[in-house]
Amino acid sequence: MSMITRKEMADMYGVSYSTIRRYLKAIGIDNPRRISPKEMKQFVEHYGEPDGWE
Repeated sequence: MSMITRKEMADMYGVSYSTIRRYLKAIGIDNPRRISPKEMKQFVEHYGEPDGWE
């Protein structure tokens, strides 16, 4: 997986950009413009996979 934007991530989860920002901040990912694969893995471990994600 390559880096994705917070907007792309919000679309994947079906939530708003600001919700994703809050979720990321809650797990210590505070300021990235793009989410790295490592950060995405950390997010998925905490919040689970989005529907239809492979």
